[in-house]
Amino acid sequence: MIKKVLYFVLLIVFFSALNAQNLSELIQEVGENVLAGYTKPIVNSFGASLNSGLFHSAKSHKIGGFDLQLKAMYVPIPEDGKTYSYRVLGLWLHQNGGSYQIDSVWFNGTANTIFGDTVETIVYEGRDTFAIPPSLPEGTAFKFFPFIMPQLSVGVFDGTELLIRYVPTFTISYLNDEFGFYGIGIKQEINQLPLPFVKDLPVNIAVQGVYQNLKVGDIVTSSIVNVNLEVSKNLAIITPYVGLGWEDAQIRFKYSFSFEEPDLSNLPNTKISTINIDKTVKAENKMRLVAGFTINLGPLVLNGAYNYSKYSVISGGLGISIR
Repeated sequence: MIKKVLYFVLLIVFFSALNAQNLSELIQEVGENVLAGYTKPIVNSFGASLNSGLFHSAKSHKIGGFDLQLKAMYVPIPEDGKTYSYRVLGLWLHQNGGSYQIDSVWFNGTANTIFGDTVETIVYEGRDTFAIPPSLPEGTAFKFFPFIMPQLSVGVFDGTELLIRYVPTFTISYLNDEFGFYGIGIKQEINQLPLPFVKDLPVNIAVQGVYQNLKVGDIVTSSIVNVNLEVSKNLAIITPYVGLGWEDAQIRFKYSFSFEEPDLSNLPNTKISTINIDKTVKAENKMRLVAGFTINLGPLVLNGAYNYSKYSVISGGLGISIR
């Protein structure tokens, strides 16, 4: 039952926000030279959201202590993430001295990203010139990017804490896509190290490293790495915390792209050609500042934070904690 409820929440929050549009189908409508421009906002959003909510205190659990939370992230899409400048190759078929000749041309313009307006961009539609592709896909008019996931943190050694994020792979029938996600990380509280000067520090300090992987359909695979320096202070039931993080997020797109071009063996007829694309697009986010607070109500914990970076994020968590 819990598993079904989690799947339902993920479907409603994430995929319905994409207007139930098959993500794979949209991406397969763009060629390799415009792939980065079209998908950059979703790469940035994936990286920004998944690198949020990774901690809510620098103090680690004791051995066997744990907290289990449902984490939620909200990423507003900036205006510069809704359009991109494209450069699309074209083939001009014309006669020269009684025979056909093909020359290359380039088309430049501005189109909607995957989070832009729901308007298709016509690159060029003519009789003797073939833009590859002739049009660029519409966006989803997505004003924000939400994400939600379970997160478990467990104390395994003195001052050492293991983090696990996991969503089993499942099929989204009406989108014809599979979704799967996992993340694993480790945090070390500096105050618990066998060093004489750190035990008397007025705040808790920790370092954390996390690796995460997400898969959507057959063509999208992400790889995300994050390192955090964390500082917090327990004040009765409230624990304010800050952090400085470095991150590297990328998505690998692997798909077949089909387009129309002149048939050199049967001019002036045309044919449909297909090329296999395998390209990795990196997120622009590299550094982030985090500021937040945790409310401790016995075993119940509630936390929220603002993550400042290229794509800023509001994150929150709700769950139980046994320290």
